[in-house]
Amino acid sequence: MAGFDASVSYFHGWEDVPDVRLDLGSGQLNAYYPAVDRVGLDLVGAVGDAGLWLEGAVSHQPETDRKYHEVIAGADYTTRQGLYLVGQYYRLSEGHPLALGEVRDYAMVVGRKTVGDSLTVQAGGGYAFKGGATAWLPEATYNLTDGTDLVVGWVGTPKDAADPLLKQAPSQAYAKLKLSL
Repeated sequence: MAGFDASVSYFHGWEDVPDVRLDLGSGQLNAYYPAVDRVGLDLVGAVGDAGLWLEGAVSHQPETDRKYHEVIAGADYTTRQGLYLVGQYYRLSEGHPLALGEVRDYAMVVGRKTVGDSLTVQAGGGYAFKGGATAWLPEATYNLTDGTDLVVGWVGTPKDAADPLLKQAPSQAYAKLKLSL
């Protein structure tokens, strides 16, 4: 397709998200990282000044014969005023380790703007269509000197968030110093 790049990938390794299994002998829950084979396809390009992408992967855990897929579609655009905007749609099939047996759909957005020479502010959020849970991710980066940035931010998720993906990032404030050599 003109103006778009495509790639295919293959991964054989272990899941990022553990399965939790009950050890009948001890009665304890144990985290187990099963082997997985994953084939992915992505398509990336631009229409006018907007960047577009579509990514998908099909996974198979040979030991459990679990099969699932995930799809991401997104776009980004920078306005004339320098506001960078990103939007994504993310879908997990019911077999995905984080989906808990149900199809899960998400919308994610980010806006980022550099103010002056030293400050970049960003606001992001995620929304789970099933259950309506939200996550908020504001962040500010201040350039102290060349190669040294102070980053402060907050991850805000509801305490009672039942959504398995959004509750992966508990609410917290953070500060970090980034050094680039």
